[in-house]
Amino acid sequence: MNRRLLCLLVIGLTVSVGAYAQFGPDYATVALDLSPDGTTILMSGGEGFCVDGEPANFELRLFSIRQNVINRWLRGQTCGHSGVFSPDGTRIASAGSGELRVWDAVTRQPITRLELNSAVAVSWRSDGAHLAAAATDVFILDAETLETISALNAPGVRLALFSPTSENMLVTLDEANGVELWDTSSRTSQTLAQGVHTLAWSENGSRIATITDTSVIVYDAATREAVATYEVNGDARTVSISGDGRMVFAGTGDHTVTAWDVRADRELYTFSDDGMVINALAVRTLAHGSYRVYYAGSPITNPYFELRWFTVRG
Repeated sequence: MNRRLLCLLVIGLTVSVGAYAQFGPDYATVALDLSPDGTTILMSGGEGFCVDGEPANFELRLFSIRQNVINRWLRGQTCGHSGVFSPDGTRIASAGSGELRVWDAVTRQPITRLELNSAVAVSWRSDGAHLAAAATDVFILDAETLETISALNAPGVRLALFSPTSENMLVTLDEANGVELWDTSSRTSQTLAQGVHTLAWSENGSRIATITDTSVIVYDAATREAVATYEVNGDARTVSISGDGRMVFAGTGDHTVTAWDVRADRELYTFSDDGMVINALAVRTLAHGSYRVYYAGSPITNPYFELRWFTVRG
């Protein structure tokens, strides 16, 4: 395990960059999720290729930020699972390879499991009572029993995310890169965007950040209107937005993370890391206008998995 820290001043912006934790063996991260208390990162990923549903060293890992170490694993899922914390941080839901699991976040033991054909993604409702599972359709499930409560007419969805604050609002991303905003109570939707690769909610539920081939576009969740558009360079792979909806971050295959201040409508900072193809981002809002950006992906300069981070303070 290694750590490094360097403070820079960029156009009045204080940036602490370059802290990282290093582990082995190889582990290509595909998703990151922060625990609600900000102490733990859930990493989804693995190495090798999935063949006929067989695991290829895929697992969910829990990284303690305070201890700077991976101290827990969630084993037993099949290939390709991606996981998310429940709103209270006590449980983890994961989906992949045609099944869904709920885990105890403390004991790391599976609580319940559901075979769900083509299951690829899962999300918690804001009260923790329901789950949205993207599979052959989008299914709304009881989080305790995994029984189906309702199904949306949404075939081909590869990402379904409940609003962090509204119990009936859900955003979906389908295989044709279309984004729909749903009212799960009436099971009706409105088209939000097209040509989107991935998206993220702000923690306060006010904004949705999307990323396309050429742009990051931020939408107001209430009005469905675009409030900011920023050009990106390189192969845009992941996007994250701060909990207060102010800062949006994009990670690209050309080894950069760029930060924009939506409130001021300007680019603040581009952080370059030549040693990482960036696949996953997670952002935590700190005190005094600071934001901690965690990123991971596929290291290209050494054989070890690395989780890296930097802090931006306006």
